[in-house]
Formats: sequence, structure tokens, C-alpha cells
Amino acid sequence: MNRAFVIDLGGSQVTGLVATSEDRLRVEAIASLPSEGVWRGNVTSPDAASAVLRHVMADLQAKGSGTLGPAVVAISGAHLEVLNGQGMKLIVPRARHI
Repeated sequence: MNRAFVIDLGGSQVTGLVATSEDRLRVEAIASLPSEGVWRGNVTSPDAASAVLRHVMADLQAKGSGTLGPAVVAISGAHLEVLNGQGMKLIVPRARHI
């Protein structure tokens, strides 16, 4: 059984979801609260944003989803930048094991 913990940290609401999959995807718990400390995708108050996030996580655990593991977090905004790159590194001497 695979388990996923997903958070969407948005400007209007913070939503968390726990789902499992064996043959089909099954939502175990979902929780959502109005967002605070986030405006247009920018975190303007880390303390307020983290407080709402803690409440969403507590709601998910209270709904019986148990201990929450690593999460996939969705956040967007003009402050984010993506860089694509490519590189190469020669390994000398050639017979060296990696």
C-alpha cells in the first residue's frame, strides 16, 4: 500500500489530503482552512502561515489518518524561479570506480 500526504498552500485556503493506493486511489482524510500569511502565492507572514498549516495537519490526524509522513507541497508565486541546466564532469583516471 502506498500512502501520500499532500499540502496546497494557497492564498485563499490551505488544504491537506491523505490518500492511499493499492488497486485504486482512496482518500483517507481531507482538511481545509482559510489561509493566513500568504498573499498571491507569496508567504508574507511565516508565523501565520505555519500556524494555519499546523491546524490543517492536526485536523488530518484527528480524522484518523495517523502519523503524517513526508509531504508533497504545492505553492506558486512570482517569487519562484526555475532554472534548467546541464553539466558534464570528466572522471580521471578513466579506470576509477564510482
